[in-house]
Amino acid sequence: MVSLPHGAAAAKKDLQKAIPFLQGYQEIVLFFDNDEAGREAVESASSILPAGRVKIARLDAYKDASDALQAEDREAIRRAIWDAKPYRPDGIVDGKNLMALVTEPTKTCDHEYPFEGLNDKLHGIRYGELTTLTAGSGSGKTSLVRAIAADLAQKGETVGILELEANNKRTALGLMSAAVGKPYHIGEHDKEELESAFADTLAKWNVFCLMALVALTQMLFTTGSSTLPVDWSAVLYFLTIFLYY
Repeated sequence: MVSLPHGAAAAKKDLQKAIPFLQGYQEIVLFFDNDEAGREAVESASSILPAGRVKIARLDAYKDASDALQAEDREAIRRAIWDAKPYRPDGIVDGKNLMALVTEPTKTCDHEYPFEGLNDKLHGIRYGELTTLTAGSGSGKTSLVRAIAADLAQKGETVGILELEANNKRTALGLMSAAVGKPYHIGEHDKEELESAFADTLAKWNVFCLMALVALTQMLFTTGSSTLPVDWSAVLYFLTIFLYY
């Protein structure tokens, strides 16, 4: 058993000096106070010790070993040392501890696609997943994505539209077309008809469009310089919106 001369605050520095000595042990048990300073010392000290050899002893019922001794609970100290758990950095989980997680009921999907064929292939839309649709030019990728976006908007979802080759008017008309079933983005239409379609669609939806991506695309994929100004604050705001919805 080794006592650190300068307490938890200097634990990492003191242990660095003792690395050659500690290398000779297959198991190193750290036993710090059960407070914020002690928990921080565990993290900093463990990061410099030999990987896979460090265990952490914890006194859940007491602040430190002194409190346990004053309470005449020596057994608590013995249990803490003998039952010390292997140290693992945050994010690393022992698979044996995942029983509750893997047996938790999982929804098939968060939303179904408006197309039966896509649901058969992809089993619906799940939050946190990225689906990429690829096909030749003019094959209908944009129309398909707009139909999916309009369907989600009609279900009350917040939808962000980043169409790299269309302005906001064409994007809006495309979404209205997908919802109403009439190609408003092609040809001329009466103002009253457009106003009625708008009232039934975009006026009720949580849909956000960003044309700044046109400039960004030019900058990244053509000559290396954009002919349109890229408003990075708008791009950041647009992406941040979806962290809060």
